[in-house]
Amino acid sequence: MNIVESLLSFRPETNILQSHPCWKPLHDLVKKTVECLESNSILMVGPAGCGKTTIIDSVIAETCPSDKVSVVRLSGSIHSESRLALRSFARQLGFCADIIESQSHAEILSTLLTSMRTGGKNREEAQSIILVLDEMDRFCHPKQQHLLYNMLDIAQSLHTPLCVLGVSRRLDVVELLEKRIKSRFSHRQLLVTPMKSVNEVVEAAERMLLSSSSHFSIQDDDVKQRVSTTLNTEAVKKSFLSFLNLYGDYTSFQNLLIPIAVQLSTDKSVEDVDFVGLITKRLVADSKSLILRGLSNLELHLLQVIFLLKKRLDDEPFNFALVYKEYANQSNKRGGIKGSERTVVKKAFERLQALEIITPVEAAGNFLPDYLLYRAQLSQEHLSYIQTLLPNQTFDIIH
Repeated sequence: MNIVESLLSFRPETNILQSHPCWKPLHDLVKKTVECLESNSILMVGPAGCGKTTIIDSVIAETCPSDKVSVVRLSGSIHSESRLALRSFARQLGFCADIIESQSHAEILSTLLTSMRTGGKNREEAQSIILVLDEMDRFCHPKQQHLLYNMLDIAQSLHTPLCVLGVSRRLDVVELLEKRIKSRFSHRQLLVTPMKSVNEVVEAAERMLLSSSSHFSIQDDDVKQRVSTTLNTEAVKKSFLSFLNLYGDYTSFQNLLIPIAVQLSTDKSVEDVDFVGLITKRLVADSKSLILRGLSNLELHLLQVIFLLKKRLDDEPFNFALVYKEYANQSNKRGGIKGSERTVVKKAFERLQALEIITPVEAAGNFLPDYLLYRAQLSQEHLSYIQTLLPNQTFDIIH
């Protein structure tokens, strides 16, 4: 279990993250708060699992000495009420939570931030505060906005340097803010994107499996080199490409590497670890693949036909008439293979629609049922999985 825990808790080293395009601008902003005692605010936007919090943690670890900077973390999903957020704010700064019982929000924040001054009224004698607002869009609820307003307003008027780091998955989070908050927000934004290329995925795999090698009992440099070489083979890269098409975030990638890490930690040699098999097995464990396992051979054959039509029609919608015609052609192409009757094929087609594997493009309108247009809600990776479910292929395979 220590192996799995090590991989799940893995955080890329600072020297690796410094190459991320979002790292330096965030580092420079936080550094101004710590060294120049400037109050700032910035918003980091990106899909879940793309590394927003990891980058923030790395910057804080690099630029914020514990004796000069206090880090406060609030989450919109946890601190759903202003009083709860203020109580956590006070507790993380080392104050008794009872301070918030008999004062307004503005008075509480003013008291907390003023108390962070180490003496006198000079700004140079104040202790900087880094405030991380995870899921900031949840703080944009009308009942919560006055808390954001007071934080930004007091940060500008008091001598205590405060850097507000907002984190959100919503691209329109700034539009949710009231005008009075927008006027006090810096409108700086950093867009954090998921992994974009196979080479980036391979580099991430090497970091996660080899950078913390002591957790995986990989001490020999020759073994490390063989692991790195295996990760860069075309077969493994093709499996990583499938992952990139399906997911692309670091969280899913960590889960993908767990079986490989477990195998590498045993006495097996690198050559005995089936990298491609372990990755493929993990990739097909999504909800749609679980549905595919319960389909009949006829329904799986129809999906093969649908993929063939998608390629032939250049991803244009298809209808049942086209699917059945191609199904009959494929059946006749293989000598001695008898295709199912049209009514049976229609029932299989309707079941695919009921499972939402195929969905109609628009309402039926004046179209006859056989000519209603559909689209398949499957990726090319699911076709490979369908092929594994049909070991004795009777239809042409589309790669």
